[in-house]
Amino acid sequence: MKCREAEERLWSALDSKRDDPTLQEHINSCPKCKNLWSELVSQDDDLRNAFNQLRQGAIERSKLIPESEMHTVKAETLDLSVSRNAESQIQWLSLTRVAAYAGVLIVAAVVVTFSFMPPNFEVLSHEADQRGVHLDGKFIVYEDYRGNNVDIFLYNLVTHKEHQVTFDLTNQRRPMVSDNLVVYTDEDSGSVKLFDLDNGTDTQISTTGLSGAADRGVINSTNVVYQAISPARGVSGKGIFHYDMDTTVVKELTPVYLRAQAGGLDIAPDGTVVYHDNRFGKDNIFVYDLIRDVETPATSLDSVSQRSPSTDGTFVVWNDDRAGTSNTDIWAKDLSGKINNGKEFQVSTNPLEDEGSDVEGNLIVWRSQQPAGNWVVMGYEISSKRAFQISGDKALAQGRVKISGNAVVWVDNQEGDSDIYGAILTGSGPPDPKPIQ
Repeated sequence: MKCREAEERLWSALDSKRDDPTLQEHINSCPKCKNLWSELVSQDDDLRNAFNQLRQGAIERSKLIPESEMHTVKAETLDLSVSRNAESQIQWLSLTRVAAYAGVLIVAAVVVTFSFMPPNFEVLSHEADQRGVHLDGKFIVYEDYRGNNVDIFLYNLVTHKEHQVTFDLTNQRRPMVSDNLVVYTDEDSGSVKLFDLDNGTDTQISTTGLSGAADRGVINSTNVVYQAISPARGVSGKGIFHYDMDTTVVKELTPVYLRAQAGGLDIAPDGTVVYHDNRFGKDNIFVYDLIRDVETPATSLDSVSQRSPSTDGTFVVWNDDRAGTSNTDIWAKDLSGKINNGKEFQVSTNPLEDEGSDVEGNLIVWRSQQPAGNWVVMGYEISSKRAFQISGDKALAQGRVKISGNAVVWVDNQEGDSDIYGAILTGSGPPDPKPIQ
């Protein structure tokens, strides 16, 4: 008996509670299958029943996934795109709840080692597009195109409920969520607004009143930072502004450089703000410490462009074109100075485009262009300097990939429209992914 046949017969033995002498003989001689069986029988009835729901609805119907092929297997309303990868053994994290649009399936799974990439699940699927996704803890926010205009929606991963945040007849875009607050851009008023999920209030925090004047707000628990037309930079230049939610005071963070454009910003929970600014001719990454009220450059002020930074307060990551404008790579820097002596270091070396990065803790995520023209989602474990693939091979990832805790979300067009996909990672990523040289 081979391991693949044994894995399938394990489930039948678990369901029927009947002895299977041939299976038992194989288990006794195969450490891998023996460990798998021990994990299964050690779980309580609720865990086994929930796992059986997933197995009956997906694994049995797919008759086990063939090697080196991508398939989409469905369990009730849950879509899981799973790909085998012979080079790495990836531990499937115990999933307690996995959300699916228009319904929910509660999935509990034992921690089992498979030759799988992390299971991908389709978080939201609708005939209309969802774009501009952002994730923080239990909340996902996104742009939704199901009406005659673009509105902001929120999905709660705990209650499995979707909420519409904006109802205006004009477009609202670029949402970001932190705790119970959502910040977004209102294109009609040219302003950045703040929505409180607890009391339902909507507050305009930028007051320029010009179309397109304010944009791209980012938020943590007490601060909103956004880009806007700067009087000091002239009508053709944009600066970075800070709104203090406690005092309601607005302050421009960027110094005076006429016609310079600042943007692509992010903010960490500790008040670290990052953005790119072309004040010296090319876009470079800058860091602003809201507590110390100090701006410092994060990257070398040279002739190459760095754009679209993200930060968790310790690391900053960005798109970098020092290898060529048609070969953007992901670079990073440890703001604490512990990694690489605080110098910039390269994360990706793809000969095509890499962009849309995000960072949290020990993990960096981004989307990577493939020779076939599609874009897969990649991950990088900082401590081991190892990269691994998160999405399936058929992914058509768009925009920026976002990470919060061990959850990763992105917008994917692989089904013909833009839907939100996600993956759950183990705490440190795959134990033996292919290293980046």
